[in-house]
Amino acid sequence: MQRVRTMAYTHAEFMRLLPRALAAYDYEVQGNVISAGDAEQSIRIHLGPEYERRLAALSMPVMDVTIDLEGLSDEQAYAFLDKFDRTYRRGGG
Repeated sequence: MQRVRTMAYTHAEFMRLLPRALAAYDYEVQGNVISAGDAEQSIRIHLGPEYERRLAALSMPVMDVTIDLEGLSDEQAYAFLDKFDRTYRRGGG
């Protein structure tokens, strides 16, 4: 299963929250690629280049994040994605 998210984060901000998103996994970071899991179940997260999105006078950093989930059941994959999304959700209102 592969999912792509466009996220309003810099790489540094993303990495600061990563331990919380992957709390249940051992993981390693190699450049812009994060790998977690084992031979049977793996999670691979690729951080795309940072760019800027502008809306009138507002600008924010943005990047595309690709998440590859292999060997996880649908239930496990959706549970991981739910935790991932909750970890990176910004407050607002």
